[in-house]
Amino acid sequence: MNGLYHTPIKWLDDLIPLRYHAPMQYVATTKVTGGKLLRVKCDVESGASGNVLSAVSITGDFFMHPEDGVVQLEGALLGADRDAPIGEYVSRLNDVIVPGGFELIGFSASDVAQTLWNALHPEASVV
Repeated sequence: MNGLYHTPIKWLDDLIPLRYHAPMQYVATTKVTGGKLLRVKCDVESGASGNVLSAVSITGDFFMHPEDGVVQLEGALLGADRDAPIGEYVSRLNDVIVPGGFELIGFSASDVAQTLWNALHPEASVV
């Protein structure tokens, strides 16, 4: 036997990417001032730049004009740091709301930011 089958396959380690870690999923539901329901679901992935939001979904019984603006709100939060202060989330949302001329009815950027923060930090959220 030539030892081919007993030789460690070092090059294989280089071909297999680092272990894949599925994103952590978080969700929180809040009843905001005025009685509207707001739910934020998000995924957080760990990477070279830290723990960042990789997917965000904002749903509830609120209204927004134009209706497709919710997609832009969700996009504004992508890439945000999981441990960012609530103010950063509000700022990211307002950076889309103000220039887009969006009208939020029954909720605010602060409500979304607080609900997102509650999802990401369930241990600190007040019930």
